[in-house]
Amino acid sequence: MKASRRRIIVIAALVAVVAAVLVLQRAEERRAAARLDARVAAFAAYDAGDYARAAAVLAPLSDEGDAPATRRLARLYADGLGVVRDAARARALYARAAEAGDVAALLPLARLLEAEALHTGAAEDWRAARDAYHHAVDAGEAAGAAEAATRLAELHATGEGVPASDVDAAHWYRRAAQARDPTAQLRLGLLYAEGRGVPEDPVRAHAWLNVAAASLPAAEAALRETAVASREAVERRLDAAERAEARRLAHALFE
Repeated sequence: MKASRRRIIVIAALVAVVAAVLVLQRAEERRAAARLDARVAAFAAYDAGDYARAAAVLAPLSDEGDAPATRRLARLYADGLGVVRDAARARALYARAAEAGDVAALLPLARLLEAEALHTGAAEDWRAARDAYHHAVDAGEAAGAAEAATRLAELHATGEGVPASDVDAAHWYRRAAQARDPTAQLRLGLLYAEGRGVPEDPVRAHAWLNVAAASLPAAEAALRETAVASREAVERRLDAAERAEARRLAHALFE
C-alpha cells in the first residue's frame, strides 16, 4: 500500500515537472514569436524609410542581443535617421553587433573608427580603425573585404595613420583587386605602370587597367575615363606580342 502511494506521488511529481517544462517552453515560444513579429515590423519600417518607428522597435531587439537589429540601429544613429545623430553610440552599436557575430557590421564600424581617428589624430584610434579593417578583410566577402582592403591600401598610399608605403599600398590594392574591387584594380594598374611599390610591368599594368575599365560602374565615370586613358598610354609602350599577352592576362583576371 505504501509502495503504491509512493508510486502515485512520484508519478504526480513527474507530471508536474513535465507540465512546468511545457509551460516554460510555450512561454519561450510566445516570446520568440513576439521577437520575430517585432523584427519583421522593424525591418519593414527600416526598408520603407519609416526610421523613427524602426528605431523604436529595433532598440529593444538590440537590447536582447539581436545582432542584425543592432547593426540597423547603428546605421540610424550614424546617419541621424529617425534619431539624433550620435557617432559614438553608432560605433558602440556596430561594435556590439560585430562582437555578436554580424560580420556585416565590421566595415561600417571601421569607417566610423577611421573618422574618429581623423578627428583626434590619436595613435590608438588609428590602430582601432586599422584593426577593424583587417577584421573585415579576414571575415571575407560578407564583411566587405574588398572595400576594406582598398581602404587599407589608401591609408598606406597617403600615410594616414601609418607611415606612407607604396609597397604596403600595392599589397592591399592587390588583395582588393583580386577580390574584384574596380577602384583597387585601377590603382594597382597605375602602380605597375609607374613601378611604385612593385616592379614596373607595363603588360600587367595594361591588364589591370583593362579590367578596371570594364568593371567600373557608370556612376564612376571619371575613374573609368582614367582607366581607359591610362590603359591607352601604357599600350603605346607595348609591342604586338606584349599587347597580346596583356589581353590574355586581362581575360584571365576578369574570369
